[in-house]
Amino acid sequence: MTISRINMNSKHEFVGHSGDVKPLTGVGAGSQFTELDTGAVYIWNNGTWEIDLRLIHAISEAIKQT
Repeated sequence: MTISRINMNSKHEFVGHSGDVKPLTGVGAGSQFTELDTGAVYIWNNGTWEIDLRLIHAISEAIKQT
């Protein structure tokens, strides 16, 4: 699949498949890459793509509150 860039500001949102090569240049801090086939979300941080655990953390905290 061809990777698509959704936004054109300093933070970009990219979508593609897990087998696609994620972009490494021209990516602004905080940009997001979503794998359409797995649902995994990555955030660009310090020059690398890192799995975005914010939603998982939020759900975990909400469960602890119940």
